[in-house]
Amino acid sequence: MTVYADLSKQVTYVNSVLLKSQDMFNHNAGPGIWKAFTETQTSTSTQNTIDVLAAIPGMRKWKGAKQFHRVKAMALNTTTDDYEDSLIVPKNDFRNDKTGNINKLINGFVAKNGAFYDTFAIEALLAAASSYCVDGVYLASASHPYATRAGATQSNYGTTALSLAQLDAIRILMRAYKLEGELMGVEPDTLIVGPKLERLALEITGGDRPLAVDNSGAESGTRIGVTTVSTPTKLYRGGSMNVVVTPRFNGTYDDYFVVLDSQFPGGKPIIAVIVDDPHLVALDKETDLPRFMNNEYMWSVEANVGFFPGNPYSMYFSAV
Repeated sequence: MTVYADLSKQVTYVNSVLLKSQDMFNHNAGPGIWKAFTETQTSTSTQNTIDVLAAIPGMRKWKGAKQFHRVKAMALNTTTDDYEDSLIVPKNDFRNDKTGNINKLINGFVAKNGAFYDTFAIEALLAAASSYCVDGVYLASASHPYATRAGATQSNYGTTALSLAQLDAIRILMRAYKLEGELMGVEPDTLIVGPKLERLALEITGGDRPLAVDNSGAESGTRIGVTTVSTPTKLYRGGSMNVVVTPRFNGTYDDYFVVLDSQFPGGKPIIAVIVDDPHLVALDKETDLPRFMNNEYMWSVEANVGFFPGNPYSMYFSAV
């Protein structure tokens, strides 16, 4: 018996596009800003305990007996989630497509799922003021414990609008974060904003300076006439802080901003536990059940990942 393999070249092309795009789905190569505030942990289990280590005080003058510090570790029990996005294309759509619309559909499917980690890590970050973290309060909270051995609290949460004065106050506050009375060594280096705050963020960090001109258009130090934008990229370096702009801070969140220490040794504010990276599953053979029963081809991108609150002391979250 001969199996009829009509349109096999078109289906093969679709598979080649999807398979070549799997690198985009991988957490080591996926696009976006999510790695600035997310650390990854791989696991073979959907149920895990996340341990977050706080920073350890540094050296002191040696007088008397040595002081041995226990590493303060806090834990959060987690369960990862299944994710999927699926596509169904009738065989006759391949047969009748003369304009390349099927290929456009497939490319759009790939592009959307290539942003998987960016989408859900930012979703977890935006939920910081309502997600419990390892120290028993919300990830963004005005009452994080352990500032002193006596139980004093400290804040990484506010509702004041972004300004130069507010950013300076936040950076001073973060540098003063303590663990049981000892400075934690936080050094804010990144400001995350949405498009609405992009220009302001660049101006107050020096990532893009306002250009002063006089009425004739000549450069002047006494008047501010126009503002230049040095680069169309959404990651700006060279000012007092890196500025990261994400379109996902929009609508309700368009005035939100996050100040981050992206190099904090105690960890980042979001943790992604990865059991299965997004990967392609295809039912695209002539002998597969969907084709046999309904004359259709099916593709699915599936993953098992969890996004959880991590170390609160590496960020300041402002919900305006």
